[in-house]
Amino acid sequence: SHDRECASLTTCEATGYETQAATTTADRTCASHTTCDHAVQYESRAAGSAHDRQCTALTTCDTATQFESQAAAQSTDRACTAHAVCNSATHYESAAPTASTNRACAELTTCTTTEFESVAPAAAADRHCTAQRTCSSGEYESAAPTMTADRVCLALTACADRKSVV
Repeated sequence: SHDRECASLTTCEATGYETQAATTTADRTCASHTTCDHAVQYESRAAGSAHDRQCTALTTCDTATQFESQAAAQSTDRACTAHAVCNSATHYESAAPTASTNRACAELTTCTTTEFESVAPAAAADRHCTAQRTCSSGEYESAAPTMTADRVCLALTACADRKSVV
């Protein structure tokens, strides 16, 4: 029989963690921490001396319907938010959405009682209003203005000498 031999315990590196604790008869075992690829992952659990770092895939925003409202960071996922929807009866799209900005909606211009709609609104364009024409003293109104058409003025017929207006 012979005497036991003692050995120094392994010390895990700062870039590693303990996977198996030391016992009276066995050395501890260590492993290197996983490295997250921050282009496609974030660190969902920080590295510790007794556990590995956990990497999770970054959320991918659907750019057709969402924008990135919060950028990803080393330990946080990106956040995606649905694009605003403009109510076409009252608003138009004043700024198109991008991968990182929301759609902006603006209230449609309302023509006054002395204006008519010269250009109808579209999904991404405001309506245009134009001042109604005022007939001059040498004209008469042959067609009244509407919400989408200007007043029509025509020249008064000039009466020849020695004739009167009837």
